[in-house]
Amino acid sequence: MPFDGNPKQFVKPDVFSLEGLAAWLETQDGETKYDFCDAGSCLITAWHVAHGHHKITASQYSSGIYLWSEQEPDTVWSDIAQGYPRTYAAALDRCRALIAEGK
Repeated sequence: MPFDGNPKQFVKPDVFSLEGLAAWLETQDGETKYDFCDAGSCLITAWHVAHGHHKITASQYSSGIYLWSEQEPDTVWSDIAQGYPRTYAAALDRCRALIAEGK
């Protein structure tokens, strides 16, 4: 039961926030590579599919349908998913850095 006084309870971050992305990346194999230029195998696609969304098509991907309303697209896409190296561990490092900067 939520908030029943159990000291081990915690609030999970919104899955579609930087904190949510970091939490998901922490559960992935850090050595896994992804292809930012392929909508079918991009980190962002895998993240959305893992949270119940259908696979993102190239047209949805390029039109920004799946951008977070409160995040600047350049920050999320360029700084995290588009950066190098393109492994989940490196993306997690980039995501944590943005969180620490307060982005």
